[in-house]
Amino acid sequence: MDKILENKTKIIAFLKSLLFAYILSGLLLFMLAFLMLKLDLAGTIISAGIIIIYILSCFTGGFLIGKSREEKRFIWGLAIGVVYFVILVIISTVANTFMGMDTSRMLSVFLICAFSGMLGGMLSWCKGFSYFCGYVII
Repeated sequence: MDKILENKTKIIAFLKSLLFAYILSGLLLFMLAFLMLKLDLAGTIISAGIIIIYILSCFTGGFLIGKSREEKRFIWGLAIGVVYFVILVIISTVANTFMGMDTSRMLSVFLICAFSGMLGGMLSWCKGFSYFCGYVII
């Protein structure tokens, strides 16, 4: 019974971290869209902004799951990044907006998401960094 309860808490913590990563993505994309409207940004700046949003979102998701797990934090962070990317691909495919992206760009986005999540999980053990991020996130 304890094993079932422990597995449920792992899944809930994973889903909370993933949900927070997507909420953060939504907020940051909204801010980027506002900046596009007001400042008439170039395409390269918009692309860089989207990449930065991927990095921040996956890093934060990995960091949060790492704080809730005691072992193998980097693997949990990596899992957040991979699942984030898979959901991103599914949503983009359903919305029919991913078709213009070539394979090398998809691979780059996958690696960015995976490694950002893993880095967040790895840095979640650091006390000083945790206190700093705790104030930034909350």
